[in-house]
Amino acid sequence: MENYDSVNSIRNYSRYWKEKIEKRKQNLQKRRKFLENLANKCSILLKKKYKIKKVYLIGSLVREYKIHETSDIDLVVIGLPDEDYFSALKELYQLLPNGVDIDLITEETASESMKIMIKKNGVLI
Repeated sequence: MENYDSVNSIRNYSRYWKEKIEKRKQNLQKRRKFLENLANKCSILLKKKYKIKKVYLIGSLVREYKIHETSDIDLVVIGLPDEDYFSALKELYQLLPNGVDIDLITEETASESMKIMIKKNGVLI
């Protein structure tokens, strides 16, 4: 009887962790879609109001297995004048719900290694 209980305990433990891992995967997929939708809204605002030429999504949202519970939105923009940077960033934050952060990077101020990474991994949105 004791052996049977041990086997059941192991099965229950295994089932618990499989369910927990699957639930986490589902939650991360939902977060990815949620953040991608927000990134698209941000891109639209930047293009309309600030006449941005191109907006790239980078970071954990474009790498399949890198997203996590606290992933933020990383955008690279081309053509945002320095004097508009902080007002644009403020407006982007007003679009976002509490708990969602955004990094706004201008290609013009990005390092050469960052520019290479943008061309290699960035997704035009």
